[in-house]
Amino acid sequence: MIFFNKKWGLLGVFLGGCSAALVPATDNPREKLNQAYQLIGLGRPLPAEKLATEAAKIYESKNDYIGAGTAYSALGMLYSSPAYRSHKEYYESKKTYDPTYNKSITFYKKAVDASIKGGDYWGAANSLIGIGDGYTNQNEQSKACDAYTEALKVYTDPNAKVTRMAYTWNPKYPTYKAMLEALIENSCKNK
Repeated sequence: MIFFNKKWGLLGVFLGGCSAALVPATDNPREKLNQAYQLIGLGRPLPAEKLATEAAKIYESKNDYIGAGTAYSALGMLYSSPAYRSHKEYYESKKTYDPTYNKSITFYKKAVDASIKGGDYWGAANSLIGIGDGYTNQNEQSKACDAYTEALKVYTDPNAKVTRMAYTWNPKYPTYKAMLEALIENSCKNK
């Protein structure tokens, strides 16, 4: 919103043009990610991207691989989201728009690597689902099948520790494993 009066004119212009207006400042990377996820849901990819990137850098500087994996996963989610795609013109003007899902897939792959390095196998499996979804969105079912199959393999590896509670996003499936098995069944039919 832009205000054109002597007292609030400058502030109104500033707030109107600031992509992170009304987002509380924080140095806590976990809070930055919470804010980023909320902003993605609200259709505000610019401040979400900034916050998730800042969180990734903080986690990287502390060698916190689980945190970095979570931040990369947030960026993977952002670059596949309708919020990102609805701001196509802005990202094209910055020469950073990807009309495919490759940018999303790249960040999800970074999330998988970091999560495994940190011992977060649920996080790795979750990011592999993001990779599979990206390939599904690009109509590359063979690659999607491979990603979903790898997610199940990582999640059920007897040597792996699941460091976070695994949950399904769909109440139709009683367990995370059941959800992965359904993804594989649906994506690998014609492989």
